[in-house]
Amino acid sequence: EGGIHPVFSPDGRHVAFATASEEGGFLKRVPVGGGPVSTLCRSDPPFGMVWAPDGNLLFAEENGPLKRVHAAGGTPEAITTLDTAGAEVSHRLPHLLEDGRTVLYTSQRWSTMGGSWKHARVYAWRPGETGRSLVAEWAADGRWVPPGHVVFAREGRLFAVPFDARTLRPAGTPVSILEGGAHSIYMTNGSVE
Repeated sequence: EGGIHPVFSPDGRHVAFATASEEGGFLKRVPVGGGPVSTLCRSDPPFGMVWAPDGNLLFAEENGPLKRVHAAGGTPEAITTLDTAGAEVSHRLPHLLEDGRTVLYTSQRWSTMGGSWKHARVYAWRPGETGRSLVAEWAADGRWVPPGHVVFAREGRLFAVPFDARTLRPAGTPVSILEGGAHSIYMTNGSVE
């Protein structure tokens, strides 16, 4: 009860989810077939979460870098670093490429206008490597689509761009593939603005 933002484990046997109550927010997991609920860690409601094949959950909170916690529980640790000189305030909406390691995420930068498409970017980052690669500007919610594209949202449209998963670089020009979609890059207290 009260679970939000569910994600399946890679083997499909468990579901991780978030809860919020008077005691605060938590990440939890439960077997798909039923059983005891395990608390993994304290967390604000996530702004995106994914369960990696290595047994870690990668998640985002409203502000700050991407974090990870092992599916057995523990203390969350930051895995990305905000570019504060570039006014970044959060890394959100993590999504894994098919290698199970490389992460696409949305960078939100501070703006006097609140959430703005002009201040959102999609990046690709591989743990253990320095730097990150810009996939798209004025964009959010990047997703890997085999055999070699990244799709992302931009101001009510869905775009696709050829993507080289080896170099983590776009391999062409983004093309609009769907118009009239509803998508917001800014949420507060669970409501879309």
